Amino acid sequence: MLFRSCKACEKGKKGDANLAVSSEAHCVNCTPGKYQQYDGKSDCVQCAAGQYLTDHKSPGPCTVCPAGQYTAGQAGSISCHHIPINCVLAESWNNWGSCSKTCGGGIQTRTKDTVTPAMYGGTCPATVDTRGCSMEACPVDCLVSGWESWSACTAPCGGGSKSRARMIQRVARNGGKQCPALDQIDACNAVPCAVHCVWGSYGPWTPCPTACGKVASRRYRSRSVAVASNHGGDECQPADKTEVGICADTLPCPVHCTVSDWTDGQCSKSCGGGKRTRTRRVTTEAAHGGVTCGLLSMDVDCATEPCPDNCVFAWDSWSTCDKSCGYGLQQRNMRVTREPQFGGKSCPTQRVQTRLCSAAACPQDCVMDSWSAWSVCTKSCDGGRSTRHRTPLYLPANGGVQCGTTTEVISCSEGPCPVHCAVSSWSPMSACSVTCGSGHQKRTRTVTF
Repeated sequence: MLFRSCKACEKGKKGDANLAVSSEAHCVNCTPGKYQQYDGKSDCVQCAAGQYLTDHKSPGPCTVCPAGQYTAGQAGSISCHHIPINCVLAESWNNWGSCSKTCGGGIQTRTKDTVTPAMYGGTCPATVDTRGCSMEACPVDCLVSGWESWSACTAPCGGGSKSRARMIQRVARNGGKQCPALDQIDACNAVPCAVHCVWGSYGPWTPCPTACGKVASRRYRSRSVAVASNHGGDECQPADKTEVGICADTLPCPVHCTVSDWTDGQCSKSCGGGKRTRTRRVTTEAAHGGVTCGLLSMDVDCATEPCPDNCVFAWDSWSTCDKSCGYGLQQRNMRVTREPQFGGKSCPTQRVQTRLCSAAACPQDCVMDSWSAWSVCTKSCDGGRSTRHRTPLYLPANGGVQCGTTTEVISCSEGPCPVHCAVSSWSPMSACSVTCGSGHQKRTRTVTF
């Protein structure tokens, strides 16, 4: 750098490289961390890393930062800073603390002790750790509504009951308290009911005069209190205890019953002892204590003679069929157990019964039709075949003999067939025997069989 020296810049400033330093106005300060080393004319010098200037006007040299301090990583810094010191924690966590809740999900914490705290802006890792706890659902107690109003009493007096109810608003869960009683019954209207007097039934009338046709007088009957009044109920009036009646002016005399003669009904049986009903009718009803009517109907025996006793018989079991197959006969005999009496119906004269019977079907052999005529031989020579046929007229059944063959074949025309001569085709014509005039040509063929 060249300067047109007039005078040197003061320390900490430098001259402009393009201008002659003729006055202080042409001098500029060194940037922070740099200094002008000697004469105020040279370029500013930057401090090395870890060194600093206490003032940018300081002429230097650079000062080294004290131990444990630094220049913020910039060479030429004008001040020193402390190196950050991170904290030091204990190696193991302390025990977990109590859960914040006993159920429904709480939080549990634990801490680490700080051995050395952080300094000069140093950092420290987390010293508190958390985790979930008591995650099981909390018990939910049953919740019910308030009581409804009491119902009307079931009785107006004498002791009744009234009731009221409440509703479940929340059902108990997870072991919570169960619901209390939802219904309540209480006594009401315990005041005794008024009991009104009740009369009992009247007793019998006092007797009227017993002689008939005489003038009668009064008669009486009375009653007692069956239920006495109580608790303010109505009392029985003495005037209602006795009732007065009037006997008839003339007491009628007794009229005795009279009946007609007996009339016999039809006997229930014609023999063997039956019953007949005899009836009579009332011609005069009993009245005024007269003698009542006796029986108006009665049953008497009738048709006591014995009834005719018919013959009693039974048929024995049927005998075995007399044929082992097809249709046969079997018999049974009548056995009389009681002969007829008293003109009863006689036993049948035919005492043996016969009927058709059938066992297993009899075997039926096959029956064949006659053979047909032999057919024309299939060849006229060298061995042919001739055939004849027959058909079943009745097929076998029930294990009968099976049908025989329905077709027969025999040999025919067994003599050798005639063998005819066989020749080849004609050969081409030969050359003419002469070249002019009349000549001849020939051709040939050979015997092949």
